[in-house]
Amino acid sequence: MRKKHCYIIGLLLCAFTIHAQQKQELKLDKSSGRRISNFFSAANKGSTMGIGIGYQKPSFFNTLYYDNSQGTGNIIQNKGGVEITYFVQVCPVLLDFGVFSSSFNVNSGVFYPEYSKKSTLLQGLDIYLSYAPLLPDYGKISEILTPYIGAGYQTSSIVVEDDSKKDNNTIASLGTSSPMWKGGLRINLGGFYIKGEYKQSLFLNKPTAFSVIAISAGWRL
Repeated sequence: MRKKHCYIIGLLLCAFTIHAQQKQELKLDKSSGRRISNFFSAANKGSTMGIGIGYQKPSFFNTLYYDNSQGTGNIIQNKGGVEITYFVQVCPVLLDFGVFSSSFNVNSGVFYPEYSKKSTLLQGLDIYLSYAPLLPDYGKISEILTPYIGAGYQTSSIVVEDDSKKDNNTIASLGTSSPMWKGGLRINLGGFYIKGEYKQSLFLNKPTAFSVIAISAGWRL
């Protein structure tokens, strides 16, 4: 009998607890802030991909290649070049890669004077993984601006070519591949975007360390 009474009391307590919980109201903190639905909506808008083309200007830190003190008599004078990039962003991760080619004027009296017509190119490809955070809710500007910072690897080389030949015209080459870091800002204007970047070799003790300033524009797909 005692066990039976215990079972009955236990069932009554359970029923009372469930009934009391059903009557409780869910109280939420109504403090100001971005709603969860708005957050995911903004994150979804921040997820995109695109392709672009732009101008880049690399500069070597080693004065053996580039010496500001020499003025117009620099061993290497940067003429700038072109880059084609492609990016995929799943907020807040940004993956981008591209190919590039930049040309230089080289002092003929220093390198390979026997070749009257030659060109010097820095060319290669790179890939980066960056952090592109979702900006606080500042209205439309949060959707327009996308700052990012990241790191990656660039496989590249300086190539000297004999312009008088069409085939097998490489005179010499020097590897400049290096881990890189970069920071940039993308401005999203509907299906169109423009961006500016600064890239730099991660290890400046390498004789071929260099930096790059790049400006490009393209389409968000």
